[in-house]
Order: sequence, then structure tokens, then C-alpha cells
Amino acid sequence: MADRIERLITILRERRVIPWLIGYAAVSWGLAEATGFAVDNYDVSRRLLDVVVFLIIVFFPAMLILVWYHGEKGRQQVGRIEAILLMALAAVAIGGSFQIATRAQSTGQAAAQTEFGSAPVVDLGDGSVAVLPFRNSIDDPTLDWLDRGVSELIATHLAQLESLRVVSGQRLFDIMRQEGLDDTVEIPSGHEARITRQAGARFMLTGAVYGRTGDLTMTATLADSRTGEISASANARGPDVFALVDQISAEMSSQITGQPRGATQLTSVAQMTTTSLEAFREFQLGIQATERYETREAADRFRTAVAIDSAFALAHFRLGLVLTGMADLTGAAVHFERARAHLTTASERDRLFIEGMIHLLDGETEEGDETLRELVTKYPDEKQARVQFAAILGARRGTNDPEARQLLEEILQLDPTYGNGYNVLAYSYAGEGDYETADSLLQLYLEVAPNEPNPYDSRGEMLESAQRHEEAREMYREALAVRENFSPSLMHLGRSFLTSGEPARGREEISAYAESDIPEIQVEAEIQIGDSYLHEGEVDAAMEHYQQALDAALVSGESDLPTMPMYKLMGMNLYMHRFREAARVASLIREIQPLADYPIAVGFDSLGVQGNIPALEALKEEVEARYAADRRLQPLAPNISLSMEAWIAHWRGDHERVIEIAEERNRLNGLRLMHFVPELPALIALGRPEKILELVQEFREPNILERDARFPPLRNRYLQYWEARAYEEMGQAAEAIQVYRMLLDEFGDAVGRFPMIADAPTRLAALQAQ
Repeated sequence: MADRIERLITILRERRVIPWLIGYAAVSWGLAEATGFAVDNYDVSRRLLDVVVFLIIVFFPAMLILVWYHGEKGRQQVGRIEAILLMALAAVAIGGSFQIATRAQSTGQAAAQTEFGSAPVVDLGDGSVAVLPFRNSIDDPTLDWLDRGVSELIATHLAQLESLRVVSGQRLFDIMRQEGLDDTVEIPSGHEARITRQAGARFMLTGAVYGRTGDLTMTATLADSRTGEISASANARGPDVFALVDQISAEMSSQITGQPRGATQLTSVAQMTTTSLEAFREFQLGIQATERYETREAADRFRTAVAIDSAFALAHFRLGLVLTGMADLTGAAVHFERARAHLTTASERDRLFIEGMIHLLDGETEEGDETLRELVTKYPDEKQARVQFAAILGARRGTNDPEARQLLEEILQLDPTYGNGYNVLAYSYAGEGDYETADSLLQLYLEVAPNEPNPYDSRGEMLESAQRHEEAREMYREALAVRENFSPSLMHLGRSFLTSGEPARGREEISAYAESDIPEIQVEAEIQIGDSYLHEGEVDAAMEHYQQALDAALVSGESDLPTMPMYKLMGMNLYMHRFREAARVASLIREIQPLADYPIAVGFDSLGVQGNIPALEALKEEVEARYAADRRLQPLAPNISLSMEAWIAHWRGDHERVIEIAEERNRLNGLRLMHFVPELPALIALGRPEKILELVQEFREPNILERDARFPPLRNRYLQYWEARAYEEMGQAAEAIQVYRMLLDEFGDAVGRFPMIADAPTRLAALQAQ
């Protein structure tokens, strides 16, 4: 064995393999470095570097073959085996280089850029800077967010200077995604200058944070993105991240603008965000959860942030947006009001977003539109505000509103890989019935975000709206396969079966999810099973599963999970006039949501059924006084007051006032009808039954933008009843008989358990006897 090793070493020495390996490595390294420099500094395509690296790898075995056969002194001929090997490697080199040099971008990216164009390279001028993620070298899991967190704080701090144009860190990551560099938490070394130039910034600010908790060191370097020349550097040391950010920002801004500026001459970043590092950490984690459509986690993170720092305006605002999506409008209003109260702690960018959205939520459309237009003009890379503004304009003016479309298309021109832009634009087209365009946009969304559940869920909603139920269900299943706790898709899956009149089939599939060990999926499955039983008139079975949903939610310990099962139980008891049971559940809801007025609502309905108008008016005054005295509830006061006034008018028999209030609140449409709203009997009393038929049609064919996430079985049965009443009022007995029969066949004896529709059998018998 030793002889063989010695002989091999002798052969390698004779053929000079080791010197050739060293030389090859040196040449390869130099060639790769030179190519990388060209790519980074002269906008040479990265594909050239990819080709060079590929050829280095391929030519390595070729070099070994040549050295092995020709490393000895003297003349040698090329043998057959050697020639075959070299020709094969040459073919690989030529073919591979061609493939790399001409390869297309990823399907989704290429399609997106074909549709909307690549993001333009702009020059933001001398006073522009891109703040890149800082390198985080601190060995503390609680500070693992500082890489992006510090850069966002510095960007926020610098943005208060009107002479500076600051490129957000998110914009840089958008560009990375466009170039296929996604799935990373930092900008790869060697790409910083090129990505900064692509974003239009003249300077790039990089840095690092190291040390330990309580003794941190922050360093920063400012470089010209065109030449790579370092313009300035700074470092700061201390225990407070915010103070270090203030110091670094002041030094860097002085270099960019040429005007000396101390840290105290700028508003402290803590005054524009939060004074708590822990609150900012929770806020950052909440933003990340929002981007992943982890709504409940986002709500928990934002709640924690505002619990730590009650003056954190942006966290209150973000929590309000999340709660709005979770249908907790009372909680949302509270946090929007707190955001408004602490606007002085927000940067201009955040302040404009908060002010604009709150104006719109308060019904001040002109002021809200003006403020959001100012925001997107000053900060064109503010994507979330554009999406929110576009969605609001579309809902208010119609899905094909030109301004809303322009806002969305500009987003996609800025970032062709921004999935939510495709998502909202697709819903816009689907809302006007253009399912082909909507589907093509959602296919792009799927391609740019293949590992997210929401693209599948959105495409499912579009297919369901187009009555393609089986394809829609497959999309919902795909979403749940991508993320098994994505409860919106479970809601939509159950809805698709009820919409198509297949409750038993839906129950069979949904039952498997009730065995999930994920609390939110288990709870949602039990609710869906309850809805399927209620759709068939099995009231007791429905109540049993709603109770099982509540039990599972309470066991989970998740604070928001019990709310929906409680709503279901309270509503069922309320509609059956079981006011004591309804009040008991309403009290449980109030324990979770202290500001909720459901116990008062139950008492209000109870008095109305008794016809006690003086007590109703006294209760209305009591509630209005409470809302006026509580600043948190004041934004909700007008809506609550009108609602109570409408019900009092209903029980008094003042049908004209009921309709007047309904039109004032823009509620007279099929999508906003509650289970037994007073508008329907008022329309009958006023001789307007044709309006009821119009509302029923709207409910059965809802616009995709306003459709309920869950199918409401009881509301469907109430509308069947009022549809029959409308036909009856119009003298169309045959049509009325048909609808009454359908109601009784599908809902059975359950009709008698709900007082509002309990006379359906009597009315049917009377019509048949004519």
C-alpha cells in the first residue's frame, strides 16, 4: 500500500499536477473577481459571471486530463480516450454556456414584466440614499430582527429631511425578487451597488451591529453607488439602539447633504416610532406576519406592541387594519382613534397613511382621498397605501374605476413581483365579470408567490364567483396544503358547498378538518359543520357544533378564537327569541371584548318584541350618552344611533323613517342585509315588493368584492321568506307558492322555531286554498 502511494506521488510530481492546480486556482479566482467587478460596477449582465463560473467548473477536469496525459516532458500525441473526454467536455461547455447566457427569467417574473414592463431605473439625484439591511452579529435571539429593524429605523429618521430621498429597504428587496434573488434576508455580498443604482439612489448606506445586550456598537459606511468610493463612515456605542440610530443618521445626513447636523437637530427616531425596543421588535414581527397573511399572529404582535408602548401610533393603526379584516369593528375603531391621538409620534410617511385612512373610515372621502394622493405622490414606492387606496376607490366607485386601476398598474410597474398587486387587480376584473383577465392575473400571482396560500385561495374565490365550484374547491385544498392553518380557505371551502346546495357533501369533507390539532382549523371546521346542519334546518345539531367550536376555542387559550362561535350561538338564540340565553352568551363576548355592547343589543331586541317604545327610547339615550363620553367609542356613535333609531321606527310602525335611515346609511342592498333587518317588512308595508326581489337577487349573485367569507344559512332562509312575501304582495301566487314550498322543503320544521318566518306554512296553505 505504501509503495502504491509513493508511486502515485512520484507520477503527480513528474507530471507537475500540483503546480498546475495552484496556477489554475489562481487564474480562476482572478477571472471570477474581474467579472464580478464588471457586473457590480458597469451594469454588465450577471449571466456573464454565471457563464465564467460554469466554465471554470467544466474546464477543471479538462485541465486535469491535459496535465495527466501531457504533463511529462517531451512530445506526446492525443490518444482516442483523451480526445473523446475533451470533446465531451467541450460540448458541455458550449451547450451549458449557451443555456446560461440565453436562459429566460422565471416564468412568473417574465410574464409579469411582459404584462407591465420592468421597473424603470430612475435617478433620484445627489440627495438620495438607500439604507441596506445591517449585518447583525449579536448572539441574542430577542435581537435577531435588528438586521432589517435598524435599517428601517435609520430610513425613517433620514426621511424627515426634505432634501433627502430615502429608498426603503422593502424597495431593495423588491428589486432582488425581480432578479431572482428572493428567499433571502439580506442583500448578497457583491450586489449592493448594482441594486442601489437600480433603485435610483446615489448613495448606499451599509453597516453592522455587534456587541451584547446593553453594550452595543453600531458602525455605518456611506459609499457612492456609481464609483464605490467611500464618502463617510461612523460608529457609535451605547446601550440604546434608538440613540445609536440618531447618532449614525445625523452623521450620515451631514455627509449626503453637505450640511453639518447634530443628532439633536433631528427629531429622535424614538419620537417617530416608539421608545421601546421590545415594542418595535413586536411591531416588526407583526409586519412580517401580515405579509405572510398570518392575521391572528399579526394581531397578537401588534397588541403586544401597543401594550408595551400605548403611544405607538403606527402599531395602533396596523392593529386597527388587522381587526377590521377580522370583523372586530369596535376594536378597530378604538385603535384607529388611539393612532389618531398619537400622530405626533409618526413619521410624515406614516402620518399621511394614518390620516388618510382614518378620514376615509370616518366618511370624510374628500379629505381622505386628498391625503392618500399626497402620500403616493411623495412616496411612490409606498405599495400598501396604494393597494388600500385602490381597493377603497374600487369599492366606492366601481371595480373598473380608472384611478384605482392606475394605482394598481403603477405598483406592478414599480415591482412586477408584487403579488398583492396582482391579487387586488384580479378581484377588480372579476368584480365586473371579466374572469379571463382575472384568472390570468391570479396565475401571475401564483407564479410570483408559489409558496403562499393566498394566491390559491384568491383564484378559488374567482372560480367560485364564476360558478366553477369543483375547480374552486381544488384551489382551496391547495391553499390548505401549502399552509394547513390557513383558515380563510376552510371558510371558503365550506361556503362553496352551501352555495351550490351540497351541505351533506361539504359536511363530509369538512369533518376531517375537525380532527385537526390546529385550534383555529378545528374551531372553523366545527362552525362550518354547524352551518351545513343549519342550512338543512337541523337547528339542534347546528347549535351543538357551534358549542363544540366554542369549547375547542376556550381550551386553546387563543383570545380571539371564541368570538365567532359566541356570535353564532348568540345570534341563533336571539333569532329564536330566547333572550335569556342570548344575553348569557353576549356577556361572555363582553368578557373578551369589553367595549362590545351585545348585552345591550339583546335587551334592546327584547324590549322591541314586547313593544315597549318608551323603554327603547330611554335605552337609546343611555347608549348614546355612553358613546359620547368614551373617546374610544365616539367614532362608532353615529352608526349605533341610527341603527337603534331604525329599529324603534320599525316597532313604532314608521316605515318611511326606516327606509330613510337605510338609504342614509347606504344599507339598502342585498349584501348588507342582516337576518331580520327592519327594511324588509318596511318595503312590504310601503308597497315596494319589487325592491325586495332586487335585494334577493343581489344576495344570490354577490359581487366578489363584497361576498361573505362564510355562507349565512339563516340569512338565506329569511330572504327566501321575504321573496315569497314579495311575490304574494304582487299578486303572483304561483311564484309565491313555489318559493314557500322550497323554503319548507329545504328548511323543514325549523321554520316554526324562528318567529319572523314562522307563518310561512299558514301563508302557503292560504295561497293554495285560493
